[in-house]
Amino acid sequence: MTATQVTVKPGETFRYYSDTLYWNDFPEIQAHLNHLATGHSTTDWMTMLERYPPAQRLLSLNCGNGWVERKLCTRGHARSVVGLDISEDLLAEARRLAAHEGVVADYRVADANMTSLAALGFDHVLNHAALHHVAYIDRLVREVLIHMPEHGLLINYDYVGPHRNQYEWEAWSRMIELWDEMPEQLRTPLDYPPFKTMVAGDPTEAVHSELIVDTLRRYFDIVDMRALGGAIAYQMLWNNVGLHQARETLHGAYWLNRIIEADIEFTDGKLESSLFAVLICRPRKAVLHDTEQLALWTKEENEREEQASRNGGRYYPRRALEILYENR
Repeated sequence: MTATQVTVKPGETFRYYSDTLYWNDFPEIQAHLNHLATGHSTTDWMTMLERYPPAQRLLSLNCGNGWVERKLCTRGHARSVVGLDISEDLLAEARRLAAHEGVVADYRVADANMTSLAALGFDHVLNHAALHHVAYIDRLVREVLIHMPEHGLLINYDYVGPHRNQYEWEAWSRMIELWDEMPEQLRTPLDYPPFKTMVAGDPTEAVHSELIVDTLRRYFDIVDMRALGGAIAYQMLWNNVGLHQARETLHGAYWLNRIIEADIEFTDGKLESSLFAVLICRPRKAVLHDTEQLALWTKEENEREEQASRNGGRYYPRRALEILYENR
């Protein structure tokens, strides 16, 4: 990193693990995601790891309170874990829970944009909703590759949709069409995410989510990929308390199923139209020998971050929907 670069960090008052109702808080959505990942509605994505040797020491990036890697340990997919996060409060909770659950864990404070992964001694790496919070994503993914053994795995379950939730016209239009058909009591407010609000609330949220897959492909071979959709259902179920409360009624079940069907139809199992995905990756060490290409990627990333720091955190041109919603 150069002296002019500024690390993108969450705001001091931002809280993860809030009381927000997410789409996967609907049991029907969880069953749907399970089916997309494994082919079985009662079998979750973690069972995909049964075909691979367990991690001896699993590195968890931006681990938060550590629930994901500890669950992988208790299910036999990892022997021990080292977790990194920028929040000491969340790490304190992670340490307490690991001790209570009997999981061998080492939790450390680290800024994923800057930290070195040397001497951590990991073999597999977990990115569970971590990379979409990283500004220097090329640097971090390269750091993972450098310090991962040849037999290691990079396990990814992440949001890979539009940056800062700046949805494309086609997806948002389909949401509006379906929303207009729904009974008012089953709707959630469908307001386009304001860019300024996104940056003010948490400037790391989906900061470079659109770059995750391409960046992974620079350094890794994707050996297993499951697109999980979400382009329609995610936003329509966000904080949708009315539909969640009515989901066991015939009326509520009908509309929840309509939303899921619309999501399936729109995404059609394609990674490029999905908001979420599971990706299992193997390291491709040969790319580290191409020093000219590595230097170019570093230069591009540094220039991008420097420009954004001068531009109020904006990386990409405004989209038409942002302009329309700002001028309502």
